[in-house]
Amino acid sequence: MKNVIALFFILISQVLTAQNYQGFNSKIFPNPFSEKIEIQMPSNADYFIQLLNSIGQIIYSEKLNGSRTFINTEQLPSGAYFLRINSGQTMETVQLIK
Repeated sequence: MKNVIALFFILISQVLTAQNYQGFNSKIFPNPFSEKIEIQMPSNADYFIQLLNSIGQIIYSEKLNGSRTFINTEQLPSGAYFLRINSGQTMETVQLIK
């Protein structure tokens, strides 16, 4: 049980929050969002993104190849969401609020 609690703490401690997140040389905005989330990734790498709801269900996923994308969020209920960005070598999770 102690190992599970320690792992949970490590995972939660790596969740990043910011009004306008910049990591991986990327831009994710706005935060909080309403109708859409804009994601701008550098042009020299492949990324896989996933948008998860507050209970961890994947509600959107896309493979990006150094591009810019928008996620339509008009139909999502208000609440906390997590955007997971995976480069194949590194993974970051950004908390977003609607």
